[in-house]
Amino acid sequence: MIDKVKIFAPLKNFWIQRWNLGEYIYMGIGTKNTTATNLQKALDQNLLTVINAKVESKDDHETKTITPEQFKNDLDFYMESGVFADSIDFKYELIGNDLKVYIGNMSSYCNDCITVEMVVNDGVDKNDLENVIRKVDL
Repeated sequence: MIDKVKIFAPLKNFWIQRWNLGEYIYMGIGTKNTTATNLQKALDQNLLTVINAKVESKDDHETKTITPEQFKNDLDFYMESGVFADSIDFKYELIGNDLKVYIGNMSSYCNDCITVEMVVNDGVDKNDLENVIRKVDL
């Protein structure tokens, strides 16, 4: 069953409610689209460092933490999948020197939601980082 989604914006924040689960997922108003390819480029160019990654099951809401190395390996494996490499939604928000990435929250193809906390590395210009990770819709 595909989740029905309702989006509304109280007080400058987006709250997403999945009707069949009756839950709320918080994403700030500054979320922007990105892709797995762009995120992988930023990590490969050492623009970002992964601090924390959490995986939450959409079925039973069980949350587990994975290591930054495991997240990077999983992202590399996902990218090697070829045709499926753009099948899951990637959103991010840049707050100060921190970057938060939300993966699979809106996708019916993904059984898990992943939240990744990253930090912008020293000496990296935020505009350069935005140019690498922002998804450009054609």
